[in-house]
Amino acid sequence: MSDIVVERTAVTKEEHQGTACVFYDSQGRIHDALITAVWGPQCINVVYCTDVEGQRDNYGQKLVRATSVMHGNVQQAWGNYWLLPGETRAPVPPVHDSAI
Repeated sequence: MSDIVVERTAVTKEEHQGTACVFYDSQGRIHDALITAVWGPQCINVVYCTDVEGQRDNYGQKLVRATSVMHGNVQQAWGNYWLLPGETRAPVPPVHDSAI
């Protein structure tokens, strides 16, 4: 197995609030998003448009907010994380259940 080193992006309110990012929702779908709040160097809030049928408002696509979203290299789940444009996620190590 190769050792992959990926630097984690530290975001700041002054530099990143209002900028674009890529959000992976809990189903693993990819959305273009905007950073609406920065809670720490790896934790943000985002807003994005959903194109899921049945989730529309009077203006077309519904705006959805996600809060306390961790960076993709911190979040161990396969969804509900963010990356800045051009970033890639380090491979998530498999979880071994000792109860099996």
